[in-house]
Amino acid sequence: MRNRKSIGVDADGVIRNFPFSLIRTYKKYYPDHKIVPLRNWKNYELHHYFPIKIGITRFYSEEHPEEIYLGSPRYVGALKFMNELNEDFNVVIVTNQPNKHLEYLTEEWLKLFSIPFYDFFPTPDKTRFKGEFILEDAPHHLEAILSKRAAIPVCFGRPWNRNWQGLRVNRYKSFLELIRNHK
Repeated sequence: MRNRKSIGVDADGVIRNFPFSLIRTYKKYYPDHKIVPLRNWKNYELHHYFPIKIGITRFYSEEHPEEIYLGSPRYVGALKFMNELNEDFNVVIVTNQPNKHLEYLTEEWLKLFSIPFYDFFPTPDKTRFKGEFILEDAPHHLEAILSKRAAIPVCFGRPWNRNWQGLRVNRYKSFLELIRNHK
């Protein structure tokens, strides 16, 4: 291990625009369905926003995973951010995927989109990551990490995490400044 601090970065909602790809793919197969606009999402419980309700999990995880996962774009600025972060820190991708195949597709996506990282750590329990900071968008993960003090959780601002009261950034540059200035 390089003798540098480890920084955790979530994939979906932070560097991979999974919601965009999910919505685009869903509209392809269900063009007449009305989806709740992303700006109105209040949490990351996807079944609230799609007419097929809990069927959305099967849709992305079993019926169209390659199309959705590998077809997800990077968020604007994500590659530059990850390159800069990788210059000074051990970047660990800390991601929660519903099954091994989606873990595999996530790792393939990272390679496909040239995302630099030191380690890939798929886990449903993000408190298992032991590092300095973790950049995350899901409030339930942020709360768990904060309560276990596994790392310093930093919320990456998205519509579904507006109620998070802890540390928050809305831009990659702000996160870089935060971790570089931390004593």
